[in-house]
Amino acid sequence: MNNQPEIPIHSLIERFTEFNQNYTKLEKQVFAKYKITKSGFSIMSFIKDEKITLNVLADHSDLDKSTLSRQVKNLEKKGLITKQQGTDKRFMYLSLPLESRQLILDISFELEKAYSLIFKTWPTDEKQLLIVLMGRVNRSIESFQLME
Repeated sequence: MNNQPEIPIHSLIERFTEFNQNYTKLEKQVFAKYKITKSGFSIMSFIKDEKITLNVLADHSDLDKSTLSRQVKNLEKKGLITKQQGTDKRFMYLSLPLESRQLILDISFELEKAYSLIFKTWPTDEKQLLIVLMGRVNRSIESFQLME
C-alpha cells in the first residue's frame, strides 16, 4: 500500500504552468536575438530544403491560413523566404535561401546550447527520469479526451 499523501492537482498545474512560461521565455529570448518569431521559425523549419505551396504548409501547420499568410509575407519581406511561380501558374512555391537554412541551424544550436547549460549539472539518472516522466505526461495528454 502507498502511504504517501495525495499531491494536490493544483500543485502539478502550477509546475506545468511555470515550466511552460520559462520555456516560452527562453525561446522568445533566442528568437528575439535573431529577430524572428516562433511562428516564423516553425514555418522555415518545415520548409527546410523543400519547395512547397502555401496550401501544403497550411495542411501541416497549427496556424490558421490568414495568420500563416501574414507570417509568410513577413518572412518574404525580410528575405527569409522566396516565392517562385511553378509550371502551373496557379501555384506559388515557397523555398528558403541558403542564409535562411543557416539561420535555422544557428537558432537550433543556440537553443540546444542553452538547454545544455541548464542541464549541465544534472546527474544522468535525473535526466533519464525527466525523459521518462515527460514521455508519460505526453502519452497521457495525447490519450486524453474530454468527456462530453
